[in-house]
Amino acid sequence: MAALKRRGRGKDNSLITNLDSLSLSASIGLSTVFAPPATTPARKTAQKLQQLDIPVVVVVKDFLSAIRQTTIQEIEKTYGNDWVRRSKIEYVLTVPAIWSDAAKSLMVQAAEGAGFGTHRIGFSLVGEPEAAAAHTLHAIQPNHLTVC
Repeated sequence: MAALKRRGRGKDNSLITNLDSLSLSASIGLSTVFAPPATTPARKTAQKLQQLDIPVVVVVKDFLSAIRQTTIQEIEKTYGNDWVRRSKIEYVLTVPAIWSDAAKSLMVQAAEGAGFGTHRIGFSLVGEPEAAAAHTLHAIQPNHLTVC
């Protein structure tokens, strides 16, 4: 393992050190220059989907479908199948505020394909900041605070 060698002090009296070998930086991932990884998990996933010719909207649809099915099953365990069948379920899906209209449109396609119903009828798409604000307003209501 490399050791730090003291080289002296800089003009501002800060300690100047030097690595006597690069083995320390390699063994603990230390780097003097920040360089983001060439491939991230998201990029690897996107590349794999592209290789397999699977559109991202299909993956999101499958994921949302599994979430919807699991949610309904859990509600049925608590309230029963009849109650769930008679109830009108409305879903609210949140999306990041920075998403483009094109990205939101793909989310709508995925949600509709996953069985959430028609946009604005069976489900709503809400930005995460609005969802957080709505939750906060709901949370403060028991404290008899009013919002004007």
